[in-house]
Amino acid sequence: MHRWGGSQAFPSVITVFSAPNYCGSYKNKGAVILIENDKMNIKQYKDVEQPFHLPGGLDLFTWSLPFLTDKIGEMIDYILMKNVLVTPKEINQNRRISHTDFSKVISNLNDEKRAQDTQKFNKIKAKVLTMGRMAVMLKKVKENKDLIQKAKTALNTNKLPPGLLTSKDGQSLQ
Repeated sequence: MHRWGGSQAFPSVITVFSAPNYCGSYKNKGAVILIENDKMNIKQYKDVEQPFHLPGGLDLFTWSLPFLTDKIGEMIDYILMKNVLVTPKEINQNRRISHTDFSKVISNLNDEKRAQDTQKFNKIKAKVLTMGRMAVMLKKVKENKDLIQKAKTALNTNKLPPGLLTSKDGQSLQ
């Protein structure tokens, strides 16, 4: 409320709804009721285009989740440090006693990441090599179109022998 004059005074502005086309999906108008000198006026607002969009079409909750979890972690740490049942000294002792070797965990995660990267690289490499072989085959077909047709006719199978187009010596078509 705007300009609140105490518990006995009537507010000068009452917001009815001030979010026209909220989140771009409700198609409504916004309005406020203005009461001045015993007169009541209604002021409507048109919707405007949203000033920005979150990356990747994320909704605000999903986008803010990492920040939220970080803050919750800070609050839990603060509560644990202020707790009289568990002293900061006990918390630090438990942290030192922890049986989890985080350096090994991180090392294992890094090894897995490297293995995945190597696997991705090998898949891409195989695809590139396949495309190279296809290019060589298409080039040989284009250059030796008549010879290939004669070979198909002579063999009476309408097929070329396996490996004929992929041979590297170039003499197999001659």
